[in-house]
Parts: sequence; C-alpha cells; structure tokens
Amino acid sequence: KPQASSRGRGIYVINSEKTEMPKEEAIIQYYIEHPLLITGRKFDIRVYTLITSATPLRIYFHDSGLIRFATHQYDPNADPSDVQTHLTNFALNKDDPNFIRCEDDGTEKVSDSKWSIPFFIEYLKSNSIDPDALFKEIERVVTKALLAGMSTIQSHHTRQVSHRHTSYEQYGLDVILDENFHAYVMEVNVSPGMSGTDSRIDYTI
Repeated sequence: KPQASSRGRGIYVINSEKTEMPKEEAIIQYYIEHPLLITGRKFDIRVYTLITSATPLRIYFHDSGLIRFATHQYDPNADPSDVQTHLTNFALNKDDPNFIRCEDDGTEKVSDSKWSIPFFIEYLKSNSIDPDALFKEIERVVTKALLAGMSTIQSHHTRQVSHRHTSYEQYGLDVILDENFHAYVMEVNVSPGMSGTDSRIDYTI
C-alpha cells in the first residue's frame, strides 16, 4: 500500500512466491490468508481511540466503532485484483451492488455491510463467543501499536508542547481477526472519517 494514503487507494495484493516485490516506496503487509468470516464475508473492526496525554501516555477507547465488510464472498484463491473480496475499506466497497446500508431508522441486520460494535457484540454472544475475551485481545494489539508509534511522538511532544494537557489526538485503528480470533492491526488513521453522513450508524457513533 502507498505511504500516507487513504480510502484504500493504491492497495493491491501480490503473491511473493510468484511476483517480484514492488520497487516503489510502499508499505508491505503480511496477508491474513485465513481471516475470521461472518456470513462468508471478510471484515475489519474500526476502533476509535483518544490520546489525551503523551507523557504520561493516556489512551481512551471509545465503546463503539464500526464493523466493515467486504462486499464479495471471501475466497483466498480469488483474483488478486478483486478488491471487494480482499479489502474491507469502506470507500472501496460502498459503491458495489452488494453493499447493504442499514435501515434509515438505524435498525441493523446481519446482512448489512456495516455494523456497530454493540450489534457485533450481540452477534458474538448469540454464537457463544465471549466478546470480553475478544475485545481484550483487540485492546492488546491496539495498545501495542499506539505505544510503538508514540515513542517518536513523545520526544517531539516534549520539545514542542509546554503543557501535556494542551494537545490530544484521535485515531481510528483498523483491526482484522484471523479464524483463531487473533487480532492484527492493519493500519492507524490519524484523520479517521467522522462526517457521519453515510448512514444512521455512522451518525450515531
């Protein structure tokens, strides 16, 4: 994927055994070949965090967020160019004919292409999956990702900011789960979309 891009632009899938590695500057990520699926679809979890202090580091997790689905049924052998199978970015899937928005009144259905985290939690419970254990795993990898990034930010913050309470940052982290419920951070967004105009779920969150 390109550096410092957004909305899934310029991301493509390669097979490292068959394809020469790209020569341009890029971020190369390991592909999770066996992702956790819901109704046969790949999905990611958008987690919102707020950092109110860099030193000492203080991280708040929002109690809601978004589950965002790919619009094509998952097939690990699908054509790498079929981004609606391999990638879960909302911007890449929203215009696909298979994309299903929630009802105007905010009622959510399993077939929707975007869920709220509370709806996801109820889905997990209905399938005898412990949501507390899962979100502890998500919190673990999100915290580690933020710790890794803050090591550089903290030194800059100390030089430039006179008081630790005068700056803050909101991040949107995208997490994917594999079939064994292990969580992986796919990316950290420094300007997560917050317009709330796509659906009632977005507006509410």
